[in-house]
Amino acid sequence: MGSDSGFLPPWGYLPVEQYLIRHWDVAATESPDQQRLQLIHQFLELDEIPREWVPLDEFASLSRTPTVEEINIILRPWRSDDLRRRAWQILHSGHDTPIFLRSHYNPADDARMKEWVNASEEFADQAWWALLDDRNSFKFGSDWRRVYAILPEVAGPMVVDDYQRYPSPELVKIARGQFKSYLWFLPFLKTCILFAPI
Repeated sequence: MGSDSGFLPPWGYLPVEQYLIRHWDVAATESPDQQRLQLIHQFLELDEIPREWVPLDEFASLSRTPTVEEINIILRPWRSDDLRRRAWQILHSGHDTPIFLRSHYNPADDARMKEWVNASEEFADQAWWALLDDRNSFKFGSDWRRVYAILPEVAGPMVVDDYQRYPSPELVKIARGQFKSYLWFLPFLKTCILFAPI
């Protein structure tokens, strides 16, 4: 697997794909695109993603493998191989890398985008998946939330260890306490820095 192209997961390897094939209604009256969008919105509402839907590595076996028909009707028309590679990487990145979404495409901004990508060596190595800069896929203008219908993986899970979308209330309470301590300490730290001998 090259770092410039990423792992292309087999069909059904991504949690949203598991959700789609498990909840698809073959008797639905709406079009496949409409049904898919409704199911993606439902997937995004899940508080927790079942652990068996999240393969831990490239060699994991699936709890439910999609049929050829499911691949051809539900999954393949939705996303390109490139988007699926990005989705896998986003899901397994640990959320250590920021995701940049470009939804406005003015040619005058091309140089600025390159500058931002190359501002950090670390990000430049991750840009192949973390920079969502494709006019055909992401030209939304101000309606940037449409990215969730294409790459719901950007919504998380936020707590990777247990596949929850949101941190537990206990974790929020701890983080809030640490942040308040930091705020209390910050003025003292600034004073020390301002008056530190040179």
